[in-house]
Amino acid sequence: MSTDRTILLPTFGSAGDVNPFLVLGRELQGRGNRVIVITNPHFEQTVVESGLAFMGVGSEQDYLDVIENPDLWHPTRSFYVMAENAILRIMRDVYKLLIDFDPATTTIAAPGIIFGARLAHETHGFPYATVQLQPSVTRSAYDTPVQGSMAFPGWTPPAFKRAWFG
Repeated sequence: MSTDRTILLPTFGSAGDVNPFLVLGRELQGRGNRVIVITNPHFEQTVVESGLAFMGVGSEQDYLDVIENPDLWHPTRSFYVMAENAILRIMRDVYKLLIDFDPATTTIAAPGIIFGARLAHETHGFPYATVQLQPSVTRSAYDTPVQGSMAFPGWTPPAFKRAWFG
């Protein structure tokens, strides 16, 4: 089976974020799609060795700035490390890479925090799928994930949790 469809898989983070996209990419490629993984150059060799095409965004130093930052594992400061050094830093570059493709023949599948992908979808009409790897970012008033040191006791009423999220 052969198609002219290109699937773009922009992602970032650790190997735990990139590797699931490699599995997804190989499956999509096996179905006849052209697949390009877009991530930090730190993972270029891994992507290429998996048999997928690679496009880099950011620099090796950008990756190191995040993983070597001691606040990455702090319960309240980790979000700011990720937001400033990863999420916002690559937003424009991801967007610029994606809009060079044709929305008529290209689909984007990305984590929800890859804002450049979402923006390309909204401004250029790319078909888009959110791929969520971390269940902890899925809100639930019944089985609420633990966020850092923030945890609701099991007896907390769902109505209270919904109000808290609001």
